[in-house]
Amino acid sequence: MNAHDSAALMGRIDMIEYLTKNKVFTIGSNDMYHSAIKGGHLHVIDYLLKNPAYRQHLKKDVSLHGDNLIDIAVRENQLEIIEMLFDNGIKKHSQFILDEIVKTGNLQMMQWFHKNTNGKSTTESMDLAASNGDIKMVQWLHENTTVGCTTWAIDNSAKNGYLNVISYLHLNRTESCTKKAMDYASMNNHFDIVKWLHFNRTEGCSSLALTYSINNGSLEMSNHATMIEWLLKSLEIPIEKAKITYQSVIDKYHLFPNSTESINVLNRHISQ
Repeated sequence: MNAHDSAALMGRIDMIEYLTKNKVFTIGSNDMYHSAIKGGHLHVIDYLLKNPAYRQHLKKDVSLHGDNLIDIAVRENQLEIIEMLFDNGIKKHSQFILDEIVKTGNLQMMQWFHKNTNGKSTTESMDLAASNGDIKMVQWLHENTTVGCTTWAIDNSAKNGYLNVISYLHLNRTESCTKKAMDYASMNNHFDIVKWLHFNRTEGCSSLALTYSINNGSLEMSNHATMIEWLLKSLEIPIEKAKITYQSVIDKYHLFPNSTESINVLNRHISQ
């Protein structure tokens, strides 16, 4: 980053003018725009666009790093700057820009791009919004786009504890989920989600659900006992599988029998 770029990053038009007037450094790229975008300095972008000395370096809407300025502004969550760039004819962006917008969580930006550009999305958009628990973004994508999502949406919503997102996808989408949903929920001690999936979905879980829950209960010394007991009873996990899980956890973490409440629950179950 040269002096001009640093001045743009700090929002210092006076410094940019001083450097240019005194020819301290030669302006050789449009990375000043990149820096101004990163700093969120709308006034600097406006200044650069209106000044021919700086506008001439704006070649192909691309910075030295090969990024479109619009893409940079999206990643930096700068909608006002995006609007200004568009008003000045700088509109080039990546094809699947909507996927990038989801990462910012900025629904207003998503709506603006949907209305003003031909930007597209993939299933990654709804998947990521669901994983982030961004229910408003999930709802908007469902109502305004046709790409949909994958099983990853519910699976990772379960992993991250977003029951409201899971419920919405269950009622409004058809992509379903996998056994990983309950496995992940067990891993992170989302007991409410484990029960909801059990009573509202048919995918079930794998033997990893119990393993994950026991592992976390042992490692963190936290009380997963209630959920573990529920898993053992409600899912009718065979005694032999429970014994294998018990022994693997004891061996892996060098634990003593009954060293945690989670281990204690499992021990009682296999001793019946």
